[in-house]
Amino acid sequence: MEKSKATALTIDCGTQSIRALLFDLKGNLIKKVKKPFKPYFSVEAGWAEQEADFYYEKMCEACKELLADYDDISNIVGVSITTFRDTFVVLDKNLKPLRPAIVWLDQREASEYEPLPLDKEFQIQLVGMKRAVDSFMKSYKVNWIKQYEPEIWEKTYKYVMISTYLNYKLTDVLKDGVASQVGQIPLDFKKVCWAKGRNLKKYIFPIEDEKLAEIVKPGAKLGNVTKQASSETGIPEGLPVIASGSDKGCETYGNGCMNQNTASISLG
Repeated sequence: MEKSKATALTIDCGTQSIRALLFDLKGNLIKKVKKPFKPYFSVEAGWAEQEADFYYEKMCEACKELLADYDDISNIVGVSITTFRDTFVVLDKNLKPLRPAIVWLDQREASEYEPLPLDKEFQIQLVGMKRAVDSFMKSYKVNWIKQYEPEIWEKTYKYVMISTYLNYKLTDVLKDGVASQVGQIPLDFKKVCWAKGRNLKKYIFPIEDEKLAEIVKPGAKLGNVTKQASSETGIPEGLPVIASGSDKGCETYGNGCMNQNTASISLG
């Protein structure tokens, strides 16, 4: 295959639609398919949920339509997924969702959660962040699940972003890009890894280390499209799946709002 003919498949999962797009290596859009959908369902006032596999099914539909009559499918060199932020899936030991994904629009809050250590409490009061931190801890969905669905949390093996789940569905590997970890989650942005030790985020967003998925830098390979995923999406089996970033991070970088030296601020 000539390098000039190489194309990249990008999947952009948004709140109200999912898009499958083909680009050449200069960034020119070759083909696009968009599948709109209802952003969420509510079983209680203020709740916003969606089945995790619903997004995968829509991704399959978009990719199949995009590639159905594309004559140059052998020119596709890789796949990358970007998604909206702060939307999480809880998975059991078989990596199956235990409940619907809680979408970023959700407004539920916990009324009970573990207090901060006294030294951390003093620090946030000293810098005037007490009200903000309390708001974070109330709206943190892990705290809500622990309070109102403890049996679900007891069964939770992994707590992941929707991007992580979609990458897993393509590759059968539970791994994601660090730049996709945007939301209420214990990420150390300065060190570009999960918060460790006595980092304040480990107390504001208390989640066991073993429940977090492996994360890698943007541009790293996450895995390859499996035979099953190929049959479901139409994407050629074996194509490498590459770590991307969140939708707004990619949008900012793609619009030229930062150069390569500052891109790590947004993209990890």
